[in-house]
Amino acid sequence: MAFDLRIGSCICTTRLHSVRPIGWSQGRLPRLRCSRCGGLRFGLMTCHDLRLPEVSRTLAGLGVDVALVPVEWVRGALEEHHWRTLLAARAIENTFFVAAADHPPPLGVGQSVIIDPQGVTLAQVGTAIDVTVAQVDPAAIARVRRVNPALELRRFRVTPR
Repeated sequence: MAFDLRIGSCICTTRLHSVRPIGWSQGRLPRLRCSRCGGLRFGLMTCHDLRLPEVSRTLAGLGVDVALVPVEWVRGALEEHHWRTLLAARAIENTFFVAAADHPPPLGVGQSVIIDPQGVTLAQVGTAIDVTVAQVDPAAIARVRRVNPALELRRFRVTPR
């Protein structure tokens, strides 16, 4: 699965996983990159990456301010709950913003959302097709990191296997 994201003249590209008819399989893991735009650093994760905290931690280590998560989160038992919980967890544990977009039902669970570094939802779209906007303030990241120095106090590095 590959994504190209353009924000103004900035481009962010990643390919982390491939989809096969029998399910997910890990693709060749490239070096993760981030793109700078408007004074912020953006990193990109795919849907399966959301379940793997190492990917978001690696992005945090690259200095990402906002993790972008375009997905097709498959509907099923507790999937909407997992979607919202994992998004908030990635924002909190990495003290960065998360902007995630999913297809509305019946393809996905919908619930596109922008979450701040404390896990607070700033803007969201329910199950309709819509657009939402939130202000991403780099000063908010610095304030949260003073209160929650999780990145500074981490004891382990994430390395690809």
